[in-house]
Amino acid sequence: MGFLSDVRDRWRRIGIFSLAANDDEPIKAYTASLSSEVARWRRERGIAIIAEYKRASPTGIIDLGIDIRDYYYQLQSYVAGFSVIVEREWFSGSPEYIGMLRRLGWSGPILAKGFVFYKDQIDIYKNAGASSALLIAEALDPVELRDLYTYSESLGLEPLVEVGSIDTLDTVMRTLSPRIVGVNSRDLETLEVSVNNMLGIIKYAKKEYPDLLIVAESGMKDLDDIWMARESGADACLIGTGLVRRSDRAEMLSKLYLTLGRA
Repeated sequence: MGFLSDVRDRWRRIGIFSLAANDDEPIKAYTASLSSEVARWRRERGIAIIAEYKRASPTGIIDLGIDIRDYYYQLQSYVAGFSVIVEREWFSGSPEYIGMLRRLGWSGPILAKGFVFYKDQIDIYKNAGASSALLIAEALDPVELRDLYTYSESLGLEPLVEVGSIDTLDTVMRTLSPRIVGVNSRDLETLEVSVNNMLGIIKYAKKEYPDLLIVAESGMKDLDDIWMARESGADACLIGTGLVRRSDRAEMLSKLYLTLGRA
């Protein structure tokens, strides 16, 4: 049994009883959807960056001490949106970080990134201030995916459907016709990263679905990786570890946009 199977099995066993009650007033401070901001940044800046606040992963600790305030203030001018890891057990994440970003003043898109199996989870992320929720196609059966997708939209949350293969992409496009999808370079069963596989899916998607907005996820560490994703057809890059581990994260993104401005 791989990592994703373990996660799915655990959620099936503990279900909604693992979810902390949230009696706070819902936070709604965002002004634009993830897809609209990705499209705007792609058009105006050449690529959209989604910065992920990520303290740990199943493969190890990244930086448990990283201050979300410092991370936000350093990157707010260089990103189309933020992604927040909400899984506690495997990633040391929390929906509370979404609310922190809102209270710091961020009114742009925030993606709640985790393993969603229940509508209750979406309710919690919505109340925390998220504008989007990640739905991993490989983790859900088609009926579950459609149900959660429709429910997210009914709450005003734009779903970002994540795919890891061409077959899954085709199925998602045929059944849901989303405006935006994420392509993950990480195999969620083995946790191995294959950037080449991701780039191949992105190239296929851009050819077959030219109006689809594509977010490249995982495995991008530097400007060369971002450039390769862009050249393959990605409209946005979601970067977590590659930004969290850099002290010059703002300088790197500034250099990226300067380079694209000369391209």
